[in-house]
Amino acid sequence: MKNVGTIKGKIRYAKTYQNYLLNKHNYVSSYISGLEINNNINNLIVSALVKLRKIKKYTSRVSSLLMYYQGVSGDVVNGTKALAEINFNSNTNRFKQTLTYASMIIDRLDFDNIGNALGTESFLINFDKLFEDFVAKILTTLPKKKEFLVWSSTKDYGAIHRANGLIEKREYLPDIVYRYVEEDEKMNYFPTAFAVLDVKNKAFSTFKNADVYQILTYARLLSSSKMLLLYPSFEFKSSERIELDPELFSPSSINACFVNIRIEEGEKFLEEITRFADEVYSTINCH
Repeated sequence: MKNVGTIKGKIRYAKTYQNYLLNKHNYVSSYISGLEINNNINNLIVSALVKLRKIKKYTSRVSSLLMYYQGVSGDVVNGTKALAEINFNSNTNRFKQTLTYASMIIDRLDFDNIGNALGTESFLINFDKLFEDFVAKILTTLPKKKEFLVWSSTKDYGAIHRANGLIEKREYLPDIVYRYVEEDEKMNYFPTAFAVLDVKNKAFSTFKNADVYQILTYARLLSSSKMLLLYPSFEFKSSERIELDPELFSPSSINACFVNIRIEEGEKFLEEITRFADEVYSTINCH
């Protein structure tokens, strides 16, 4: 058997295994590279995986992932503290969001002291959808005036006409609309909304081109005067705004508001979501 760094070609699995059993020809042993370096980053990830392994439906998947981390201690008890000790740079910044979620899994952000159950499994594993529902619940529940609305179904904006005569519709579904009118007589009885809001689970990546294009389309379809992108954050973060060329776009600015989901105490978390709802409302209604 030869020790080589690389080998090329197609593997005939059945024939190779047959020859191996018959002791014919030489065979190749391959090894999967591990992530056994026991550094702060791997230790944080392994500690979170060990905790997730206790959830029955993730046990198998997590166990297979842990095979890559043999030799990593996985003994982090305080995720927040461990995350703060990691020095991020240009090479490790791409892991920041993953490591932040890992620290949240370890610290179990469930706010049990006020009776909520936003625990490891529900709040993190399906984070994209849950964050969207979470923000929608805040805005449709907290403000005294019930002017925020979540659509129950999509609406058509166009259709593809195929050569064979088939027509394939194209639909849109904004996350949240504000002061929605189903048939606005001022706009030829088309649907309108004073503001359109889109929820993005992108704490470290705001105003991405795709998100901007998407909300511009929603605003055009609904003749909206205001556009807001809503993001999570892991500390207090003031609202931001992107200014567009007013000769090309109307409205020509998009606002971003942030809700801090990393607060550990239940009462303070309630204060934060109330602050967030007030900020969204005031951002929409400011002149």
